[in-house]
Amino acid sequence: MVSSRDKDSVRAQKNIQLEWETIGPNLFILLNYFGEWTWEEHDERIDHALQLVHDAQAPAFIAFNLRENSYMPPGGFAAHMRYTLQAFSTTPLLQGAIYIMMSSPLNALITTAYNTYAPEVPVYFAHSIDEAADIAANS
Repeated sequence: MVSSRDKDSVRAQKNIQLEWETIGPNLFILLNYFGEWTWEEHDERIDHALQLVHDAQAPAFIAFNLRENSYMPPGGFAAHMRYTLQAFSTTPLLQGAIYIMMSSPLNALITTAYNTYAPEVPVYFAHSIDEAADIAANS
C-alpha cells in the first residue's frame, strides 16, 4: 500500500493514517484510526481520500479501520457523519464504504445513516483489512 506519509505534498500524519492501493480495477483507500483523533482530522482525511478518487478516475472503495481504536471524539458525531455521507453521495466513482470492526451496535447506526443520507453508496462490514480488500476486489 502507498501511504500518504510517503508523499511529500501531504503533511505529517496524526492519528488517522491514509493508505491506498489498486486492487484489480478498483482503488482501495484505507483509513487507519489510532489514538485520540479529532473530527477535524477525520474531515481532512475524507477530503484527501475523495481527492484521490477524483485524481485516479477509477472506481473506489474507502475502508475505515476501527479495529485498533475505540476512541470517538466528543460531540459532533451526527454533523461529521452527515458531512462524510454528503461528500460520498456526490462522488459517483465511490463504489462503497467498508467498516473494519467487530460486530457492534454501531453497525446498525452506520447502516441506517447510509440508507438515510447516502443510499447510493453501499456499506459493508469486515473483520480484517484482508476481508475489506476482498470486498473491494470482488464487488
